Order: sequence, then C-alpha cells, then structure tokens
Amino acid sequence: YRTGDLARWLPDGNVEFIDRIDQQLKIRGFRIELGEVENQLLNHEKVKEVLVVDMKTEGGDIYLCAYIVWMYHDTTGGHTSVGAGYAVPEGDSKSEGHSTSELREYLSQTLPDYMIPSYYVAIDRLPLTPNGKVDKKALPRPALQAGEEFTAPRDAVEEKLVKIWSEVLGLDRKEIGIDNNFFHSGGHSLKATILTANIQKVLNVKVPLEQIFKTPAIRGLAEFIKSASHDTFYSINDVEKKEYYALSPMQERLYVLYRLDVNNTAYHISNLFSLEGDLSKDKLKETFRKLVTRHESLRTSFEIVGGIPVQRVRDDVEFEIEYHEASSEKEGIREQGVNRFIRPFDLSAAPLLRVGLINEEGAKHTLLIDMHHIITDGTSQFILIRDFMFLHSGQALPSIRLRYKEYSEWQQSRKVHQRVMGQEEYWLKEFAGEVPVLNLPTDYPRPPLQSFEGENVRFALNVEETMRLKEIAHNGEATLFMLLLAIFNIFLSKLSGQEDMVVGTIIAGRRHADLEQVIGMFVNTLALHINLSGAMTFATFLNEIKKKTIGAFENQDYPLEALVEKVQLQRDLNRNPLFDVMFVFQNLGEANEEIPEQAAGGLAIKPYPIEHRTSKFDLTLIAHERDEILDFTFEYCTKLFKAEAILQFIKYFKEIISSLIENPGQKIADIEVVTGAEK
Repeated sequence: YRTGDLARWLPDGNVEFIDRIDQQLKIRGFRIELGEVENQLLNHEKVKEVLVVDMKTEGGDIYLCAYIVWMYHDTTGGHTSVGAGYAVPEGDSKSEGHSTSELREYLSQTLPDYMIPSYYVAIDRLPLTPNGKVDKKALPRPALQAGEEFTAPRDAVEEKLVKIWSEVLGLDRKEIGIDNNFFHSGGHSLKATILTANIQKVLNVKVPLEQIFKTPAIRGLAEFIKSASHDTFYSINDVEKKEYYALSPMQERLYVLYRLDVNNTAYHISNLFSLEGDLSKDKLKETFRKLVTRHESLRTSFEIVGGIPVQRVRDDVEFEIEYHEASSEKEGIREQGVNRFIRPFDLSAAPLLRVGLINEEGAKHTLLIDMHHIITDGTSQFILIRDFMFLHSGQALPSIRLRYKEYSEWQQSRKVHQRVMGQEEYWLKEFAGEVPVLNLPTDYPRPPLQSFEGENVRFALNVEETMRLKEIAHNGEATLFMLLLAIFNIFLSKLSGQEDMVVGTIIAGRRHADLEQVIGMFVNTLALHINLSGAMTFATFLNEIKKKTIGAFENQDYPLEALVEKVQLQRDLNRNPLFDVMFVFQNLGEANEEIPEQAAGGLAIKPYPIEHRTSKFDLTLIAHERDEILDFTFEYCTKLFKAEAILQFIKYFKEIISSLIENPGQKIADIEVVTGAEK
C-alpha cells in the first residue's frame, strides 16, 4: 500500500486500507509526510491502528499528535489521553505493557526527532464518518498531564523559565516541559539572544549564550541559574527632552561612511511592494503620517554640533508621497521604482523615509519605500510594515515605552561603556598578529579607490537539498546559519587557496528585552577570523564555526570601528577595513525579519525583490529561508567580477553542498568544487 494510506483492522481479522490524500506539512522548517510517521507506528507489534494529525498551538506553531489503538485496549468506550511520552495509567490490565515512551524510542530509531509526535492519545477505536472516512472532529484533544517523559515545572525558577520560553518561542505554556530542547522547539541564534536578555530581566542572572547551547532544556538551565551569581538587569530609562542626542556606535559608523560620499546609496534599505485592492491615496498618506508620528526614528535628522555628530528628533516633519503613472516604455515597473526613487538622502533633513506609489492598471499599484540605514534595519522594516497594516485597517497599536534616543543615550552611558570595553579583550585576542587579506580571483584589477558599483545574481536549492542541509545542521547541534557560514568559508578557501581569512556577518543587536518594537539601527557588524585546515573533517570544522559564532555573538556589543582602530592594519583606499566579503542569513531571526505577505483594510500587500545596483563589499552571500527552500543572492562588485565569474562561483558553491549532502563526514580536502565535466 502507498505511503499515506490509513490501515484499520476489521472485526473478521482482515485489514482494510482507507484511501487518503498524502499529507505534507512543515514543522520547524522540516517537511513532514504524516503517512510516513503512521507507517512506522503501524510496524510496531503492539499498535493495531494509528492516525497522526497536525495541530496548532495558540501561537500558531504546528505539532504532531498520534492517536493509538493498541492491540489490547480498554473496551469500556472511553479513552486515555497521554502526552509526550505518557504511559497508559497503571492498574489497567488491558493496557499493561503499553508505554508511549516505548513508541518514542521505537520511532527514534528510524525517524528524526522533528517527525516524532509530541503527544499521544490512546483510544479504543478510530471514529469514522458514515462514508468510512476518519471523523477528525470526533477525535479527543490531547490532555497535558505529567508523566514519564514530560515533566512540568517543579519550582518558581522553572515556572518563570517556561513563561519566558513561551513568549520567545510563541508556544503555549502548557506545551513546554522542562526537558524540551530549545532549538528543537523552534529556537535559533537570535531567539537564544532574546532568551538570555529576558532571563536577565526576570531573574537577574546573566546567562552566557554558550550556556543555552550547552543546556538547551529548562531543567539544566534552571540548575545553572540557581548556582549563578546575580547580575542586575539595567533598564533603559527615559531621557529628558533635549535639542539633540548622542548617536549609537552603529549610527556613528554609518554617519562617517555618509560623510565620505554623500551621494552613495549603498547604505539605503529599500523595499518594493505590489498593492492590490481598494486603495485610497488619502488613507495611504494618513497611514504613513501616523507611522511617522509613532516612530521617532522617522522624524530624526543628523548634523555636526561642536565637531561631534548628533541626532535631532523633530516634533513634526513634512511628509508627502510621490505619485507616478506607470510608463509605457520597455523599462519595467520595478526598474522605474528603483531608478526614480532611490536617490541620495540629505541626513540633515528629516524624514529619511521616502515613499513612492506607481499607479498601474485597475486596482494594482506598486509601492516603494526607501530609507537610510542610519534610522532602520531589517527587523525595523518588518515592524514598519506590520504597523502600517494595523494602522491602515484601523486597528489600535500598543504604546511604545522606549524610543531610539533612549537607547542611543544608554549606549553612551558609563555602565554600558564598561560592559562593552570588557569585550575588547576577546576581540583583540581574535585579531592578535597579522590580519589576513582574502585574495579572490578577480576578472579586473582592483581599482585605486573602492567602488560600490554592483549587481546581484540569485539562485536556490531545491526542497530535498534544503531538507538535507537542515538535517546535517540538526545532527551537528548547530543552527542553519552556522552550517551555511561553514560552507561559505570552505567555498572561499577553495577559491583563494587560503586557510586563514576574515569574513563579516551581521547580527540583529537587539539584546535588551525592551527593544523588540522600536524602529532604529541596531544591527552590528561582526568580523569573524576563521581558520580551517584541509585535514579537518567537515563535522570538526562545523563545531569550530559553532564555537566561533557563539563567542562573537556573546561579545557582539564591541563596535567594529573600535576594533579597526585597535588592530594593526594597512589601510587601503580600495578595500574595506578587516574584511572584503560578507555572509548574511535572513530568516525570521538571524539577521533580519522576513517581511510577510499581508492583507488588511481591503488592501493586500506583497513584497517582491528589488534589483540593487550597489555592492558594499567585493562579494556578499545573502541566504534567505523561504518556505521549504533556501534562496541565495550573490551581491558582487562589478569593478572586480564579470557576471560569468559569479555564475561559475554558484556552480562551485552548489558542488560543495552536493558533496556534503552525499558525505557530511568527509575531510575538507576531499571536497571537490570542480565538476567532472569541467575536469
């Protein structure tokens, strides 16, 4: 019988297969076929009938529940609900020897843990509709109760940790036991950072990020917290109204780059959207005006006072939307938006937000939002669009306690300065000695002055390849970000022949628990000094990358500019300091929030890619996790590389992935980038 068929025993002892449509779903980024889980359970000698269904938590997360009819079952007509490893109650002779933990152990031998049901319900029979289909509405909901493997919180610390986990992961508190694995429950690097911030705020204990990876369950985490010394959570306080305010370190860096070339648009964040539905231009304008009123960053300008760059928050600014008709020329609408709206900002004139609307045919429009990076980041873009949809549909938004100026002033406080300077030792140790310069094979000689002219090429992995990479990361107890970073470094090593290199990456930077709803520039750039050896196995190198990223994330507050000043570097006008290549991972976390497709107030808004003609670095690999696939973009400097070279790079990168999927345990030296056909 086919995978996905449902089998049930008939009274005469025969087996009837009930036709059902193959069901596939996605849990924690993994594609799952319910029939495969059912078939494994049916192979168990004590299981008579089974049905596996997907359910949703209050937060919208999906989990699996298995309904089990044992070979010997309770014939009283009732059912027994058992959760994550719960046994049928003792004393029931008909159920003796039936243990859910036995099923979990049995499944773990053939299935990865993300395919193992979270809850089990023992029932006497599968309820059927008159036409012989399973009546899912008649199935009992899984009841959560303490049992063999699920352990509820036992004290106040574990109770508080369960509450924190539920908020960070978006799960129902009742579904979180003290032995749940944070990363198997939907956690990743960014959420782990937020978790440590919330723990410090609630429990006044600073938990190193590395500890979350060492003890990813509440049981071990609670033991660490109970034995740790208290570390007071410093809240960000309101500041008195002033004429101008200090810049954050990230803003200072961007302001310096702006002053070097005021016409450079490389540090803009731009998004293009299709709008469809009942669009009122007056309502659109009013919605954006409300956004400008709500978020101070949208009313902020920058200037020099006494030789020091500062930011000024305006009480009110003039805001207008630029309206244009779609051109009948060959130039596409997207290109129109890019060429017409993305132009240099004057940072002394707020708002540093530009909105354009292109009227198309019927009820279709194109919306472009262009902002300077000094007032926004990827997560802020998500907040902006989310707030836009709420306001456009007439819904109220909760007030924001903090503004960006409170954060930037707090960043310059003595306490924060002492904490940041405490991270200096880590970074100086990382960059002790000579800093390597990565020399990639280029098509053109490097120009005497750094060029920001660029193009980008997109490519993707298929569902199966993406699944296999997730499994490799899962088996290596690493995040997908760490895995892709490791692969990217192998790619760079194969291209350059170097085993010592520096690669840049970015981190969301919202470590403080009160900053989740604030629009502003929080992203910090990290320089990762990577060493690899061809004699290493990939598993060993992945573990080294894991340690490297955890250490960097733990010390992420130290400004890149401060590191550049401390490290002995030969400054070249045609290179970036420290590194010339970047790796960026964009999902619902690591670096930026992914802007979703939404609908509200009779208007549907859908993002689509915008073609940038700039490149901040020689080469940047941007990875996006979209649905069930990994989508990549190579952003490259056109003064160094031809498009043909980048297409060849893509082949090499994919060849490394194919090699690792085939044999993840191999040595790095054995990984080939040149295909058989090329040889």
